[in-house]
Amino acid sequence: MGIAGCIVASSTNAFTDLVPAAARLEPVVMGAEQSNTSVAYDGHVILKLYRRVEQGMNPDLEIGRVLTRMRFSYVPSIAGAFEYQDNSGSLVTLGVLQQFVVNDGDAWRYSLESFKRFFEQIVQEHLLDERSSPHTGGLLDLAREKYSPLARRLIGEYLQSAERLGQRTAQLHLALSQVVDDPTFAPEPFTSEYRKRQQACMMRGMVGAFTLLKERMELLSTPGQSNARVLFELKPAIERIFDAFGDIATPIPLIRCHGDYHLGQVLRTGADFMIIDFEGEPARSLAERRMKHPALVDIAGMVRSFHYVPFAFLKGQGVERSQWAAFWSDWTSAAFLKGYLGTATGAGFWPQHPEDVRLLLDVYQVEKALYELRYELNNRPDWVEIPLHGLVEILKAREKSTQ
Repeated sequence: MGIAGCIVASSTNAFTDLVPAAARLEPVVMGAEQSNTSVAYDGHVILKLYRRVEQGMNPDLEIGRVLTRMRFSYVPSIAGAFEYQDNSGSLVTLGVLQQFVVNDGDAWRYSLESFKRFFEQIVQEHLLDERSSPHTGGLLDLAREKYSPLARRLIGEYLQSAERLGQRTAQLHLALSQVVDDPTFAPEPFTSEYRKRQQACMMRGMVGAFTLLKERMELLSTPGQSNARVLFELKPAIERIFDAFGDIATPIPLIRCHGDYHLGQVLRTGADFMIIDFEGEPARSLAERRMKHPALVDIAGMVRSFHYVPFAFLKGQGVERSQWAAFWSDWTSAAFLKGYLGTATGAGFWPQHPEDVRLLLDVYQVEKALYELRYELNNRPDWVEIPLHGLVEILKAREKSTQ
């Protein structure tokens, strides 16, 4: 108890299943993370203490509690929470106690290992200078095709893993969309007010990214500067995509989403996956991180993550960009979408019109890549080529498909 409030501890119906009665669990502080400090207790539970706290409930706790009540199998169960409650009754989330998940590392590391094997096979078979067969159309079209024999042979079982991750993601969105008795979770309509607000936010993000890019052009490599110049020429294409978003008139449900979805937010558990960390993008306010969006926000984030994998690996090896990077990222993204669409298509939260799905995937990929561009310019200038390349490819493909 303090002068202005007190710390409140609470538990969920999963506490007794996760914490053995009368057990003395030994704490071990885990490796440092960017946004929290974690303490593991004998492989039963993990206490996550947030370093960045704001007035209100952290979405990691909010979403975790709901999915725990639903007994959703692919997210760690919440055992309890620590919150600060001031004298007015307002709460601030300080930390959560959740299920400890035995795992083989995150999906980012698993994906890097997959691409490493893929690239070694390309080199071994003397295919490095060969041209991979380009596909016509976008990722959604590729997701509806059978895997090519070459993709099956070179990428192998990782295609099935990506497909399974897509299925688990769709199951997550389906579960979140079914919470209709809580106004903070119940699906909402895609209103003109929402469109205008989000479009304005997207345009601000674009202006910020382009301003920063102009200021730091001299820091980029020669290929990076070349891609930057192409991107400046494609600025009208970005504006057209965001304008098209503002003109959507068909009903599209808004639901609670993960909010910062990428391969690093997924644990590999044998042949399956566990989705973690629902805190949302660290740079956004708590109110923004608790907003509802079309489910394609998360889909675009994961597709961008698949795009990062081969470029991150090649960069670490000191290898120049390979056309086989796009082959790997396109087919793995398509596998993810294949698994997702198999569960999501026809569900109440999924857009009814294929043209809306295609547009929203492009919109949110561009928005995410612009976010990545700002981040890399501020934190890792030598990584800027990855989002630059992604933006140019997305925009060129979009322009080609709409001609």
